[in-house]
Amino acid sequence: MIQKLNKWDCIIDPIIKNNQQIGGLYLADIDCALSQELLQQLQVGALLSVIDEPKVTTSPNIIHQVINIPDCTEQNIQEYFPKTNEFIERHRQHTNVMVHCFAGISRSASVVIAYIMQKFNWGFQRTLNSVIARRPQVKPNSGFVKQLIQYETQNRNRPSSQQHRILNTINTVIDKIPYQSDSKNNKYFQPSKLDLNQLEMEITKRQQDLQILRMKYQQLNDKIVNRNNVYVSAFE
Repeated sequence: MIQKLNKWDCIIDPIIKNNQQIGGLYLADIDCALSQELLQQLQVGALLSVIDEPKVTTSPNIIHQVINIPDCTEQNIQEYFPKTNEFIERHRQHTNVMVHCFAGISRSASVVIAYIMQKFNWGFQRTLNSVIARRPQVKPNSGFVKQLIQYETQNRNRPSSQQHRILNTINTVIDKIPYQSDSKNNKYFQPSKLDLNQLEMEITKRQQDLQILRMKYQQLNDKIVNRNNVYVSAFE
């Protein structure tokens, strides 16, 4: 049985968080990017074009950024990841984002994979599996794959977004603990027992939250792997 492939796929669904909608992330080909009707239907407010030709023009109501690169193994795509990650993350805070190249298979897929790797602190293979589960035709060229693996190594020791939030919360609690001055007017740390208990409880709670998230991520990854196995079996 031949599986029908879509011209666009939703990689990250829009969600409601704290009564605020976080935009979805779409991966598509050039025909979708040129279709004002489709962009309006999907409520896309930001378009990221990862393509050298043809030139893409869109509605003035849509925020548009172009990364002008060809789909070749020698092309350095990794140098653009900070810019593309920032574009996607910033505009997902208020609208849906579409990333496209010519076919929505290699260049744009690499950009989306890099974004997910950075945002969730995931490895390359796990992220690739996740994206393929949503868009089976995704296949970055071999040069882009090597760069994404290098990008994984760079990100390995960086805290994830969730870890950043936990650290910020802990730092906020610490900042509320009073300081006292000694006779030389130097500040020193003198927390009370209550302050320490409060800090310990907050750290424990956040560690538990992080552990629950890790379990959920693992369960989700297992589902994705199983789903990928179904896709692979369909082509065999």
